[in-house]
This record gives sequence, C-alpha cells and structure tokens, in this order.
Amino acid sequence: MKVKQLQLQNYGRFDNLTIQFAPNGETKGNVTIIVGNNGAGKSQILQALLDNLSNVIGYILNGRKEQKKEEDWVFFKNITGHTVPELSIRNNSNYTQIDTEILFSNKNSFVSVYSERKGANINNGSNVKISNNLFENLQYFLNKLTSNTIDKTNFPILAFYGTTRNIEKVKIDEHSDKDSHQILLGYLAYGLAESEYKRFFRWFRENEDLENENKKNLSNKILELIDGNNTNQIDHIKDAITEFKGNKKLQCVRQAIELFTDFKNIHIERQDTPKMFVEKDGEKLDVNQLSQGEKSLLALVGDIARRLAILNPSLDNPLHGEGVVLIDEIDLHLHPKWQQNLIDKLTKTFPNVQFILTTHSPHIVSDNPDVLVYILDNGELRAYNNAYGEDVNTLLSGVFGVSERTPEIAEKFKLIGDYISDKQLDNAKNLIDELSQILSKNHTQLLRTQLIWAKAKLDQSKEV
Repeated sequence: MKVKQLQLQNYGRFDNLTIQFAPNGETKGNVTIIVGNNGAGKSQILQALLDNLSNVIGYILNGRKEQKKEEDWVFFKNITGHTVPELSIRNNSNYTQIDTEILFSNKNSFVSVYSERKGANINNGSNVKISNNLFENLQYFLNKLTSNTIDKTNFPILAFYGTTRNIEKVKIDEHSDKDSHQILLGYLAYGLAESEYKRFFRWFRENEDLENENKKNLSNKILELIDGNNTNQIDHIKDAITEFKGNKKLQCVRQAIELFTDFKNIHIERQDTPKMFVEKDGEKLDVNQLSQGEKSLLALVGDIARRLAILNPSLDNPLHGEGVVLIDEIDLHLHPKWQQNLIDKLTKTFPNVQFILTTHSPHIVSDNPDVLVYILDNGELRAYNNAYGEDVNTLLSGVFGVSERTPEIAEKFKLIGDYISDKQLDNAKNLIDELSQILSKNHTQLLRTQLIWAKAKLDQSKEV
C-alpha cells in the first residue's frame, strides 16, 4: 500500500489542497518531507491521511456491510476508521472531504471520506466510499484473518507517530498480549502509535522469553545426545544446531535498532523487575540511562520493526514489508549528528515502506537524493527540487525562510556593505570594530568583511 495523492476540501486551514507523494515521476524514493512554520498545517496533512487511510485498516480489522454500490464505488454509512473531529472542519464550513488515491495490491484505488458538522444535514451525514477494486482487495484480507492460511499472508503497515514521543521511563510490565490475534497486534493503536511504546517493550520481553525457551530446549537435546553415547552423536548435534533458528521477528527488531543506533546486545534482564539493557561503545547500560533522543529513536524504530515483523509472517525479511508510516517532526529530540543520516537509514532498513514526514531540520531535508520535499506556506505547497547535499545555511534561507544569522547582525553586515559601496569607509570601519567586540574573531562573515574593507581602503589610497 502506498499513497499517491491526497486532496483536501475545507480541512483544517485548507480550502483546497492537492499533494502528490513519492514515489512519483520525478522522485524514485519512498520519502516525502513537508516543512513549514509552526501552524502552517503540516500536522493537519498527516492527520488527514490518517483519517482517510484508517478506513482501509478499519475495514480489514472490523469489516462492514456496504450501504450501497453505485457505478465504481462502494458506500458505507458508518466510518470504519477514525471519525473526523469537528475541529478539523475548516472554520465557516459545514463539511470536509478527504480524497486519497492509493496503490493497493498494485492497483490504483480510491478512498473518499465525507464528514459534516453536527446538524448540518447537507448530504445525509458523514460517509465513506471506496473504489470497487479496493473493496474486493479488502474482502480478501478480511477473509484471510479467519482462514488457516493467515500465516502465509502479508498485511500492510499503517502507523502514525505524533509529537508526543516522550519516554520518561521504560517500564517492562508482565502483562501479555498473547490472547490477542497476532496480526491484530500489528495494528493496535496505529493512529497514536507513540502512546503504545510500552507495548513494544512488552512484546520484546515476550519474544525473548520464547527465544530463550527454545535455546534451553536445544541445550537439553544436545545433552541427551551426548549422554546417550550415540555413535552418530556429532551428526545429530549438528542437525539440532541447524534446526535452531532463533526468533525471526526478534532478530529483525534487533537488526533495525542496531543499524539506527549502533547499540549492541539488546536484551532483557529479569532479576527483580525486568529491564532492557544495551551495549553502547562497549559499556552495558540500562535503557533508562540513555538520553531522551536515544530512547525515543530506539522505541520508534523498534516499534516500526515490530509491527512489520507481526504483519509479514511469510517474508524471509519482514523489514521488507510494505505500507505507510506517518511521522510528525521526525527530528524530535535528536542531535543534528543523528538527524544527518536518518532518512538514509530509514530507506535502507525499511526499503518498501512509504514514509511521509514533517520536520524543522535542514539536516533531514538534505540527507538523501531521492526525497520529495514540499514547503508549506500560507496554505500553499511548492516543491523544493534537489535539496540533497545543500549546506545548512542555504537550506535555512531557501527552504525554512530563516536568515543564516540573527536579524540584528545581518542588518549591520548589510549596512557595512552599503557604506563600502558608497565609499564611506570610516563609517564601515566603526561598524566592523563594533561587531569585532561581540562576534568571534574567527567569524567567517566578519573576516570576509574585514578583507573587503581592507581592499576598498587600499583602492581608495591609490586614487589619491
């Protein structure tokens, strides 16, 4: 599943908005990044996608009898996914409509969500309609949930991670999700995924317990072979070791976390209260000793990998599963060094997942050549072509609309340039001396300005 296009009417701060997502004709990668000021509407675009796509997952999980069929559409009176809150309907409007074009099972499909204010009675209330081909595909997945072949069926991921990705303390409880349908665990709290990080740590503990049990059984089997004085015991031992494959789901999660964080030997220790430990630069640390950025990235990547591992039981590498992941402010809590190659790691670790992200970081925008970048300003979108490899100052100015230095200092450098152009070199020198008192002596622009002034002074002396 991938989203090709989103159209909004009267949603949030948008009258009408159309946005296409990567991959498209110009961008081969699976990453779309939206930047803009606070309040520009970046998060509303992600929320609108969730409000729409949740009906796809909602149908797989719950099923609904169609209200009616009409030409190429199937209508549902009751929304199967997230209801659109009235606060999301644009002020002075009585309805909103969210239309998406998606690629589902390699077919172009459509989902449309229409929602009215309470009491508006414009079009007989709220409804969802999906294209016939999508309805048929969703029926297939719904049937698989109750069939004996579910372990051979791969489901698409959908997860939204908001800006509340704050982990004060990692606590691994003893609660178990084993009674829940395994596939359903991949969709639990998909619309508020960051609130369920505790489920990731719990899932890790449960699967490591299972892995340890299998290791114990293997050890017992080898000891039995040795004690039996079997003449072929070496071959039997080799066969027993070969048969042991560990926990594939857990191995995928470990692999993803290690690639992102360089943490090694991620494991649970069970003395007294269970705790997760990692090795960082050769030192063993309780996860609670990590920084907020380290914990949040570990949990984010681990949770995406967990959901993919659950939803793709028949893939040799579940990290290669498909679907859509929405992340608001992907740079949250992360040091610029970690931001710098984050997109590259996302695309290498989860190569078939479509990521739609927002950010305030120039490092995120310039990380990868196959990224579609949009600038959102005053309700209007424009694409920024080829931000890959751009220096931070260029991006701050061209993409984020921010001066590379504070406005007061920038104004003084501009005034110095004007003085030099007008040959008012004494006035220019006074301002340069003033800046020399408050800026570093190695300040690049100050050094450049001093050289320009010195050359202008030399040229002036030659004219006399």
